[in-house]
Amino acid sequence: MTGIVVVTGAAGALGRKTSEVLGQLGWKVAGIDLAAVPADTVALAIGGVDLTDAAAVQAAMARIGAAFGRLDGLVNIAGGFRWETTADGSVEALLPVVGQV
Repeated sequence: MTGIVVVTGAAGALGRKTSEVLGQLGWKVAGIDLAAVPADTVALAIGGVDLTDAAAVQAAMARIGAAFGRLDGLVNIAGGFRWETTADGSVEALLPVVGQV
């Protein structure tokens, strides 16, 4: 099956690769990210989207609807990353992963 898919976090390494592979498989990819989305791996690049802002997300989805007329899937890769070793890391960095301690 192929169709139209949104990849959030499309500017990052995992999002770029996911977009690339989906494109190779025949999917039309709309890439969304807070940063600029490289246009070489997506059919529609939408940068500057803060996924915590409902109006920004609605505007991005409206652009996708206007461009493709439908949406068949979502690959939600957007998120944060904080490099810390286990020995030197903080509990606060783990809270989004493990919940409240």
